[in-house]
Amino acid sequence: MEKYTIQEVSDMKDISKSKLRYYEKHGLLMNIERNTHNQRVYSHKDIEMISLIQCFSLLNMPLKQIKQNVDKLSEDETQISDILEAHLKVLKAEREIVDLRISAIEEKLSQTSKTS
Repeated sequence: MEKYTIQEVSDMKDISKSKLRYYEKHGLLMNIERNTHNQRVYSHKDIEMISLIQCFSLLNMPLKQIKQNVDKLSEDETQISDILEAHLKVLKAEREIVDLRISAIEEKLSQTSKTS
């Protein structure tokens, strides 16, 4: 099985080496192997998990929630589609709140321009 150095993964996934170390330190990436020189080496499975973490981050999922989801996936307690569907509900609810705020601001601006 092919293994990749932290530099190779950093280049491949366009992610900093410090962020990869951060993910490992906070338990998002688990059981990263080390070579004989004690350097991290990543498998294809590790790279797939990095891609998933990047996806969750792009969706503005909080780090704590990403960790919980990664743990559930690692223990086969959930599927990626279930996580994405749940997060989609959260984003839609947030959008509704933002839409209400926008409407309130637009209404206030409309009233303000009529009185000016």
